[in-house]
Amino acid sequence: MKCNQCGQENPKNAKFCASCGNKLGNFCPNCSAPVLPGAKFCAECGHSLEAKAAKRAAAAKKEPAAPAKKRVPEPDAGTAGAVVKKKPPLWMWIGLGAFGLVVLAGLILAIFFEIELNLGAATPTETPATAESPEPLNTQPPFMMPAETDDALAAKAAEPQPCQIVFESERDGNRDIYVLGADGSEKRLTTHAGNDLEPAWSPDGQLIAFSSDRDGFDQIYLMESDVSSQRRLTSSSSNDYWPAWSPDGSSLAFISERGKTKQIYIMDADGGNERQLTTHDSDNWQPSWSPDGKQIVFTSNRDTIEEIYAINANGSGERRLTNSNTSDGAPAWSPDGEQIVFASQRSGNFNIHIMDADG
Repeated sequence: MKCNQCGQENPKNAKFCASCGNKLGNFCPNCSAPVLPGAKFCAECGHSLEAKAAKRAAAAKKEPAAPAKKRVPEPDAGTAGAVVKKKPPLWMWIGLGAFGLVVLAGLILAIFFEIELNLGAATPTETPATAESPEPLNTQPPFMMPAETDDALAAKAAEPQPCQIVFESERDGNRDIYVLGADGSEKRLTTHAGNDLEPAWSPDGQLIAFSSDRDGFDQIYLMESDVSSQRRLTSSSSNDYWPAWSPDGSSLAFISERGKTKQIYIMDADGGNERQLTTHDSDNWQPSWSPDGKQIVFTSNRDTIEEIYAINANGSGERRLTNSNTSDGAPAWSPDGEQIVFASQRSGNFNIHIMDADG
C-alpha cells in the first residue's frame, strides 16, 4: 500500500508507513483488510462499514480529539537498560564548599577559646569594675592582716639592705667609699678630693656614717645610701673618726682626739648631744655596741699593752675582759650578745679568738 504522505510503498496490511510513520488508509473492523475511503462494504468480507463511520462521527462531535502524545525515542541496543547519571549543578558544589569552610572556622575558634580558658584558669587576672556592672556580693568575711607590734616594726626597720658590702679603697688615688653587690658589681659613693674612710651601715640600711678629712681634720659625716645627700656631724678642731651605730640607729659612738689621748664619745644620729664615754688617761678606741645597746666593748692600752674592756652605755661599770699580756683588739659582739670575738697575738701571730661576754 502506497503512503499518501511520503509515497513509500508499504505491505498490503501495514497500518503505518515504515518510512514516516503515517497512518495508512482504513481497515475493516471484521477482517482487518484495507478498504478504500468512502467504501460502504469491505471488499474482502462484505462487512458493512457505515455503522463504524457513523459511530466515529458521533464520537468526534461529542469529544474533542485528544492531543497527540509525543513519541519517546526508544534507546538503542548499545545503551538499552543503562542508567543515565546527571552531573550535580555548580551551585551545589559552591554550597558544599562554603559549608566546609564554616565548619573549619568553627573548629579553629573552639580550639582557640579552649586555650584562652585554660590560660585564664592558670593565671587569673582582675577585671576592673565598671559603673554599669554591680559589684558581686561578697559572702566571705574580709581578710585582715594581724597588726604588727612596735617591737616587730622596730626590728623590721632595723633590717639592713641585703647583699651589699660597703668598703673603702684608694684605687683611684685617694681613699673613697664603694658598695659591692652580691653579683660582684661595684659602685663608687664618694668622689671628694679628701680621704673618705671607715664606712658603717645604719641598722636600717638607709644611711652610711664615715670619716673624712675633706675639711682638714678627720670628722664624722653621714650620707644617704643612694648618695642623695651628705652632711657633716662633728665640727671639732681635732680628729674624730671610727663611727659605730647603736643597734636601734639612734646614736653613734666614735673616737676623738680632742684631748691628749684617744677617747670614746657618743652622739645622737643627727650629730647632737655629744658626750664623752671614756675618761682614762690612755688611748681608748675601736668601740662596738652590744646587741641590746646597753654596753660597749673597746680596746685600750691603759695597762701598757692593748687589752679588751667593756663599759655601760651610760659611762658606768668600766671593766677589763682580757688578761693575756699580749695585744688583744678589734672586739665585736655575737648576734645573741653571749660572746665576743676579737683578734689576739697571744700565739705569736694575730689570730681570731672568742670569749664569753663576761671575759
